[in-house]
Amino acid sequence: MKTYLMFVSLLPLVASLHSDNRNLNGYWTLVCLTEIKTQIFDCRSDDTPAIVLEFRGKGSGGTVQCFTMRNAVAGHYELPSPGKIVIMKFGNAKAAEPHKWGNDIWNSVRQSSSFKIVSDTLSLYFDHNTKIMKFVRTFGKDR
Repeated sequence: MKTYLMFVSLLPLVASLHSDNRNLNGYWTLVCLTEIKTQIFDCRSDDTPAIVLEFRGKGSGGTVQCFTMRNAVAGHYELPSPGKIVIMKFGNAKAAEPHKWGNDIWNSVRQSSSFKIVSDTLSLYFDHNTKIMKFVRTFGKDR
């Protein structure tokens, strides 16, 4: 009986960890790119236009939109297991961006394979999990 009560009391904690890990819904602004092996950080300066991702979904998938200075691109994603993400479709015709981040974001998002959310920070791992895009939760797509 004690074991059963302890198990039941831990269920909300386990459920909240699982749902937090998959809670991508909302707006996320890109703040840094990191190469894991070298620990080289490329962080957004004040004069760099913001790049914002918006996730909308339920359960194991949904839509993702990316807003840059000149483009808004939509796609679909799936979450096959906790912490894993597959971008199923992403992109269409795009105008050239004035900044390297804007031009590189499309391939980086398309290559995303896993993610982690800690507090209000989203880490999207890409390029065979050798690089990380770090985003902070925001309350809109204002750039």
